[in-house]
Amino acid sequence: MSVKIHAGAMHYGNKAGLFLLLIFCAFALGAADPPVLTLVKDRTAQSEIVVGERPVRAAQFAALELQYAVKRITGCTLDILPAPSGKVDTVLYVGASAEAKALGFPGRELIREQYLIDYREKSVFLMGNDKEDYGTVKYENCATFPERFYCFHATTYAVYDFIEEALGVRYYGPGDLNTVCPESATLEVTPFRRFREPSFDAFRCVASYRLEEGMTRRDYQLLLLRWRLNSLYGMANHSTWGIFWRYWGKAKSPDKAALFIEKRHQYFASGHAGRLASLVGPEYPDDPDLPGQLCLSNPGTLEYFIWEAVQTVTGHRVPGSYGWRPKMEGYPHCYAFQEDDNPYYCRCEECRKLTTGKARLEQRYKFINKLAEKVSEASPGSGIATLSYSSMTDLPDTPIHPAVSIMMCLSVQSWYHPGIYARQYGLYRTWVEKEGKKRPLMVWTYMLCPAHEARLIYRYNKFFPFLYPWKTAGYFKQFAADGIRGWFGEINLQQHMLEGYVAARIAYDSSVDPDRLIDEYFEKYYGQAGPDMKKFYRELEEICWDPDNMSPESRNKVLGGSFIYGYHTERKNWHYGTPERMRSLQAHLDNAEKHAATPEERARVDRFKRLIWNQAVEGRKEFEEREKRRNKPVSQAIALRDEKEYDGNLADVPFENAVPLPEWQTLDGEPTDWKPEIRLFADSRYLYLRYAETGTPAIARGESSFWSNDLEVFLAKRPGGDVFQIAASPHGKTEIYESRIINGAVRLEKIPDGLIRVKNVREGNHWTVTMAVPFAQIPGYGGALKSGDSVCANIFRSDFQDGISRSCSWSPIYTNDYREGMLRPGLIFLSPSDRSGPVDINGSFRISPGSAFPDQWREFCKETEKPALRSQDGIVRFQTEKEDLKRYRYLVSTLRTTCKPGDRIVLSFQARGKGRFASGLFCYYDRPGGLSFLDSRSGEGKIDSPEEFIPLRAAFTVQARPGQIPGQFAPVWYAFPGTVLELKDVSVEMNPPTEQK
Repeated sequence: MSVKIHAGAMHYGNKAGLFLLLIFCAFALGAADPPVLTLVKDRTAQSEIVVGERPVRAAQFAALELQYAVKRITGCTLDILPAPSGKVDTVLYVGASAEAKALGFPGRELIREQYLIDYREKSVFLMGNDKEDYGTVKYENCATFPERFYCFHATTYAVYDFIEEALGVRYYGPGDLNTVCPESATLEVTPFRRFREPSFDAFRCVASYRLEEGMTRRDYQLLLLRWRLNSLYGMANHSTWGIFWRYWGKAKSPDKAALFIEKRHQYFASGHAGRLASLVGPEYPDDPDLPGQLCLSNPGTLEYFIWEAVQTVTGHRVPGSYGWRPKMEGYPHCYAFQEDDNPYYCRCEECRKLTTGKARLEQRYKFINKLAEKVSEASPGSGIATLSYSSMTDLPDTPIHPAVSIMMCLSVQSWYHPGIYARQYGLYRTWVEKEGKKRPLMVWTYMLCPAHEARLIYRYNKFFPFLYPWKTAGYFKQFAADGIRGWFGEINLQQHMLEGYVAARIAYDSSVDPDRLIDEYFEKYYGQAGPDMKKFYRELEEICWDPDNMSPESRNKVLGGSFIYGYHTERKNWHYGTPERMRSLQAHLDNAEKHAATPEERARVDRFKRLIWNQAVEGRKEFEEREKRRNKPVSQAIALRDEKEYDGNLADVPFENAVPLPEWQTLDGEPTDWKPEIRLFADSRYLYLRYAETGTPAIARGESSFWSNDLEVFLAKRPGGDVFQIAASPHGKTEIYESRIINGAVRLEKIPDGLIRVKNVREGNHWTVTMAVPFAQIPGYGGALKSGDSVCANIFRSDFQDGISRSCSWSPIYTNDYREGMLRPGLIFLSPSDRSGPVDINGSFRISPGSAFPDQWREFCKETEKPALRSQDGIVRFQTEKEDLKRYRYLVSTLRTTCKPGDRIVLSFQARGKGRFASGLFCYYDRPGGLSFLDSRSGEGKIDSPEEFIPLRAAFTVQARPGQIPGQFAPVWYAFPGTVLELKDVSVEMNPPTEQK
């Protein structure tokens, strides 16, 4: 069998300003058509590869890639030689060499990333601008491959273009399975001519953090080279490390510790407590107060970064700084400045004057402008690279120095949400239209979710996939049309291989037809199964990008930031993956399996199922099962409190006064044959816990590892958010961690000694762990926890042996993943101190001058409703209008009073009127979220006294409900439709419960 492959199978166009076109005068040479060259005939070589006597590393590697491609197609291995042997007719010259030069090629200087493809008679020339690196390449060892970044290796571009267009190979993903090669005993090609350089000239980069099962690091190194990725200038990332090593304190690593000069804490953000730095944290494991940001108002901070930046752009390596970025000939040299990945900006006296995010934005760009000015003076043509990221995405009012390049961070994975698209794309357009002609603009795109949210944040693991190659193509064609100079993609390549391929191709050559590119993928990669797989992708993309398919909660909420997460909690994600949609998509896959005709086609369909679809099918079943279990209540408890303060001193806490928690079961909520004794206590600052276990086999199991035989207590402000993880083993070891989610990244850091006090004691077969946790330090969104709040909590006893889990928990989680279980935590109520006597609620309905309604009171009504309450002379009147005959009218105190379950609340008041009304309590059980329930059953009644005020009284006992433990209350009165009611002389009295349990 013979295959002839002609140029033009994948068109590469030319983009003005990004590459040059060398016109070869074929007519002058007398050649109307290119020749057809035979590389292999009947599996016998008819050609050879020539690299010269001293080839650079890029040429060696490119020659090996060409050799391997021909071998995969034909089974024949072409020789790689320093000079033509004279034994074959066709010679493939790879890289610059004396032999090629003698024939007149390249014929001109190749600069930047320029490369050349040409031919003369039976010789083909494939060469580009390469780094003068003469190290030896060993094809099996990826460590010997050309450097992927800050390295010219344009000969590889020429060879890959030739392999793809002349040989018909396609590099869709890592490994041989994801590389499409035609098979033929004879290989004939039609050469072509090209002289160009890539479209995105600053950088084309991909970060994928998980290796596909069965793949190696070499497979991924090959893929990134085959996708023609590189970085030459303008890349930015979180980079402010060097100032920590020199002026915060001695780092853990010896090389960084040696950089320490002295403590200058004034250079760093103040006004926050705790370990807040995301990226330098591991170097300061015992530092309880690690600042998250810099103080940009301190002159010394600017002086330091001017020094580091100038050193860098003048060719000096700065130890401990963010990577070495050499100047690449023909390109700007950019120093990367980007603060740490967290929102803990400085609150010193000077920085506190910046009361809004906009003011901080202006401060930031003024700082960057000063850096750019000094860098430009020291090294003309050099500049600063930074991000438009997180809370600093807006264009500042401050004019930006021309030597600053901007990299916009865009969550294209979330552009299915109309609000997110409008916000992020709108900001992108503003940058392009106002700054695109003034400076290089780059993009950083995220293609990680929903896998990232399902596996790392919300931990339900198996999810409904989102795939969107056509949308990706449209976005990247727009980036190219707008003159974007660089692209960095954070991509889950197991999920988004096609999206990554499309993005990389457009970044390399923006003239490519993306529809043809995608059509070709389904034709070549899946073969006979291609039409069915294309239908699958099309239908799935339409499902994901249809706003009507979003949950109402997601549709009505536009999240902020750059990396968007929060739209793929388990329920929100599976709102897309309905059983009907799953069945429709499954039908396409079933047809693809039937139609797959070759072992490769079947293996590729199987790969798709294994990595993307099977987990979704399993995830749907598990989601439905969990939905049934979620109807069961979580465990909840009240931490007992007396009137003393114990200040974290565990020896003084009277745990024996607290009743042991009654709940204990397997992780799936099944009964157990043993039970520990767990008691809770609290004062105004600390939550105290004592865990006691006696006589269990796990206590004495000496061979077990720490995490397979331990107690773990999880504490958080909110379900599924940041969390304390306190772990102790029967062998005396204790470890305490804080897990935080910052801009979508999960950060796990060890807590320094002293913040949480733990006593871990084992005596024979009796094991006791006591702990004191300052609940104001419990992490999570919102203000610090205080008495009267509830802590999201769970208590786990890990017991893994011989691959079998016998683990138990206080509140069931229906999963083996404790972090996932914190999406459904138990509740521990932090009891406030007892309170008795009257509550000051302005019961006389006093009205301050200039106000129309009594102080500390409000009418509870919809925005569309007209006010129906009036107040005069200490009386509140519930009026009734004809158009409101079906309306309830509410009077609520704006004063929230701390309470606890069991407290008795008595409302006394005088009323007159006619009809039905009720008095009651709004019981607030989630202070940060403002959630409440209304308890008014015992206050419901009728009144038939239109003329005379009559004294009335209603008594309530504060009650906890499943998942709702009230910590505050506000009195409320409401009139039924048609009722006329007036109130005066209101009073509220509290009495604590007679017995606490």
